Amino acid sequence: MPRLACTRRKDIEKTYMMNVFSVMLLMKYAAPTLIEKQSGAVVVIASAAAFEPTPSNSAYVSSKYAVAGLTKCVAMELGPIGVHVNYVCPGPVDTPMMLRIEKDFFGDSMTHEEAQAMLAGQYAMDKRYAKPEEVANAVLYLASEVSAHTAGMGMHVDSKVSAPN
Repeated sequence: MPRLACTRRKDIEKTYMMNVFSVMLLMKYAAPTLIEKQSGAVVVIASAAAFEPTPSNSAYVSSKYAVAGLTKCVAMELGPIGVHVNYVCPGPVDTPMMLRIEKDFFGDSMTHEEAQAMLAGQYAMDKRYAKPEEVANAVLYLASEVSAHTAGMGMHVDSKVSAPN
């Protein structure tokens, strides 16, 4: 009989507190200032995982999907007064966190290079993890006036070509 990987309530609550409620609270407390100014931008981090579910990762995937939905709702609420609200969906990023994920998934059965080839091998470009500065640049773009007419948009930073949702 199949069993859900994430069944401990404590783990689910921790994941949602970190990934969803923190974003919700940020928006709640930033909104009055943005509303008063009638301009500005909010950019939050979701994840490419929100749109590519994986077994044994239901709490994380659903929490990042919730971030995307929350962001779209807030974009509709704040957009009419001139505030653009968007989210970035990084795929794997070359950080210590990604090294921990590799270790969790593959243990010692793969080198970092082998794990990266497997996890980033489906990308259209150079088959590597994103660099942190590439994610930061996406955030800067969505926070800038250059993207002021963009709302509720999820920008993927992973070079994976995918079909529309």
